[in-house]
Parts: sequence; C-alpha cells; structure tokens
Amino acid sequence: MELEPLRMRNGQGVLYTRRAPVVAAIKRGLNDSFETLLERAKIRNRQDPDYVPSEALVYHIRRTKSDNSEARFIALLDIINKRVADSCRRPGRQVGNQLYEDAELAELREATVNLVMELILKDQDGYEKKLDVYEFAFDKAVRARRIDHKRMRGRRPTANAPILDEISGEVRQDVEDALARLSSGQTPIESSLDCRIALRRAIDTLPSDQREVVELWMSGVQIESKKDEEPSIATTLGCSIRTVQNRRNRAFAAMRVALGLENDDE
Repeated sequence: MELEPLRMRNGQGVLYTRRAPVVAAIKRGLNDSFETLLERAKIRNRQDPDYVPSEALVYHIRRTKSDNSEARFIALLDIINKRVADSCRRPGRQVGNQLYEDAELAELREATVNLVMELILKDQDGYEKKLDVYEFAFDKAVRARRIDHKRMRGRRPTANAPILDEISGEVRQDVEDALARLSSGQTPIESSLDCRIALRRAIDTLPSDQREVVELWMSGVQIESKKDEEPSIATTLGCSIRTVQNRRNRAFAAMRVALGLENDDE
C-alpha cells in the first residue's frame, strides 16, 4: 500500500518525505487492529521493538478523518499530547528529598502541547500542511514550536533570572553546562537557544566588541568563511580573524568569571 505523500515543502522547495522506519511503522499499524496499535502506542521505551514512532501516530490520527471515529481520534490525541509533553523540558527537579516545579517551564510545556493540538484540530477540518513536519521529524518540530511560542510571547523569561540557583545557592547547572558546550564550540545552532537564554546576563556584562563577537557566533556566523559569498564575523566587524579569536577567547574567560566558574586571579 502506497501512502499519500506529504504536501509541505522545505526551504529549497523539496517535498518532505517520511523516513523509512516511519513508513514501516505506519504500514504495520495499518495491518494491526486499532486496539493493538493503541496498546503499542502507549510504549514509552524507544528501544522496544513494538514502539510506535510519534511520526506514525500523527499519520494515524490524521487518518481518523476518514474513519469518522471520534473515540479513535481522542484516544490517539491523548497519547500524542503526552509525547509532545515528553519532548519538552521537564518542569520538575529534585533537590535533596524535595521536588520543585518551575512554573515557567510548566507553562511553556502546556502551551507547546496546545499549539500542536491546534494544528491537529485544524487538520481535522481539511489538510493542515504545517502538520506534515510532525510526520517527518516529530521531536524537532515540537522543539521548533516551543521556540516559536517563546518568540511569540516576546519574552526572554530567564534573561533577568539570577545566575545562582534560588534553592541550592550554587551556579545553575544549565548555565554551567551551556557555557561548557559553548566554549568547546560543540553546541549545535539548532539547540543553542537554551544556552543563549541561560547565558544572556553574562553576555550583557561583556564589552561591546566582545559581545558582538559572541552574539554573531551564537547566531551561526563563522569566524572565517570558506566561501566568498558567505558572511563571516571578521568581515562583518571589519577586523582580522586573529582579532575575532582573541575577543572570543577573552569573552569566554570573562563569562566564566562572571558565572563564578573561575576566579579572576587564576
């Protein structure tokens, strides 16, 4: 059985296509009874051979339009909502024997679930092409929705938050981890939003020349471009590559001191 192709195109105008494991999972689900599919959909361990990828679940919930089965739709929607929530950062954290909930993260998680659910509901009334990306790369699509919500709200929620953890009094672990990844140059641009938020206050304390370098670097601009038509930090700021590297290194060192990860006299 051939599956109906997706209709959304990427930035290069190429149609999104489902990955082979997703196609196989969809076809297996079509051969199963709905009850069997539903039981398998409840499996959370991705290594389990009966695990149903979230992308396949999106296909099946879209298919309930032709089934005209509200019960099937609701059952799948409940599972997909849980998958969306699982793809978001958990709002609870353990400190000693006490569990604390981050209200901001909890709100963001709920909003992301609602945004995805809105797309699903729109798709039930016709065909919502924006939902196609959830059949292509579910977790990345959820992450993009979460970022979109932050931007739509026009908020930088932790930009003014204290560097120190309110409960333990230590430097926040996410800040320390973010700076470590940033300094190593290993932070992927697509996942660096959390790092940018966590480090915002430290960046704002930098001299303007160092801050410009860090912000350009974090936005994906390379220090040196290998292609003439591609911008680089050096060409953007009108200075040498060595100057950019020195400013970057001084910035990272200053940020580590500002965050209390190193002493300024070391």
